[in-house]
Amino acid sequence: MSHVSLLINAPANQARNILESLFCEAFHCDQAQLTSKTHTLQDAQGHTMTQSLKLAGPDLILTTQKDADTVTTTYTIVPLDASSCTIGLSETALSSVKSRQLNYSFFSLPVVDLITKKRLKRRLRVLKYRIEMGDQPC
Repeated sequence: MSHVSLLINAPANQARNILESLFCEAFHCDQAQLTSKTHTLQDAQGHTMTQSLKLAGPDLILTTQKDADTVTTTYTIVPLDASSCTIGLSETALSSVKSRQLNYSFFSLPVVDLITKKRLKRRLRVLKYRIEMGDQPC
């Protein structure tokens, strides 16, 4: 499991509203439908994958399933004071296919995990920019 976090100069409730609005935008739904249904998407090769979002306290948990693979992405928003918070991003991958599970285990080794953390940090920087620039929630 890889985990990174970043300081956001915005209140926690604003950060959560914008994060939820970005999920609404990605799933083409309104906020009421966001957690109530499973979203079916196609990847670039035309394979079907399903995604579902669960709100659990300060966490937004996105579960993506494709064939035998499951990737769980967790966004955690922790308020620091009235005008700032931290957003943590972690990702876990599992597979019922032994060779893929070994591959996921390999990529969680400390040296290789640095590449994954760099990618997650980049995603958080984009999210930080969107939150601090004040995207409007859905």
